[in-house]
Amino acid sequence: LLRSKMQSAAIIREMDSGIGRHKELLQSLLVCVAGAVDVAEQLEVQGDTSRVAEMEFTVKAFLEMEGAIKASMAGLNEVKRQASVDGVSLEDVFDKAVDNEKKKQTDLTKHPKYKEFKEKVWQATHDELPPELDDDEDIQVATQVDHSTCPITRMPMTKPMRNKDCNHVYSLDGINAMLKGKQAVKCPVAGCNKMVSRDSIEDDYETAAALTINSKRKRKNAAATQEEDDVVDLD
Repeated sequence: LLRSKMQSAAIIREMDSGIGRHKELLQSLLVCVAGAVDVAEQLEVQGDTSRVAEMEFTVKAFLEMEGAIKASMAGLNEVKRQASVDGVSLEDVFDKAVDNEKKKQTDLTKHPKYKEFKEKVWQATHDELPPELDDDEDIQVATQVDHSTCPITRMPMTKPMRNKDCNHVYSLDGINAMLKGKQAVKCPVAGCNKMVSRDSIEDDYETAAALTINSKRKRKNAAATQEEDDVVDLD
């Protein structure tokens, strides 16, 4: 179980590559979940309850996949962290980290994305929250943070990167420009006293997914508006 520096470095590179692929999968899953929610809302309005149930099953399947990918990614991160530690089995390290992550995961019905599905489907034909969510003491009203604009460039967010020390998000081009020739800088978000460096930032797949979802919804709404205008013109 003795590893040379070159072997450890190779393992770390392999883990980084695997973690990147996992994040891409998670981003795609979030986009798929959002698509299923949108379809379910339309089906609920149409009164097609059987297909709404199919969409609910699909969302749960996606969330199960998300849990498995997150558990695997936790294993890769831990292997990366201990790659240079002699005397440990990296296979055991991976398995233990995966098991620990799975233990943290709750019942799917308590998953925020599943609750969002139930809420949006219900509100497609109702004005209030569904009873099972209205009475749920665990619900926390989250403040929606707008990540559509980079706080550095003031331009539309591209390739979002999250600062692990404060959770603020910047575009890759913006933070690269700030860090050019520097080891670290103060977080550019007003009121934040944390520092940001190349080691403290990571790909933010959740924001990337949200940007993709919002872009698709805007295009869909624009197309629907155009269709309505075309009908009016015909009249």
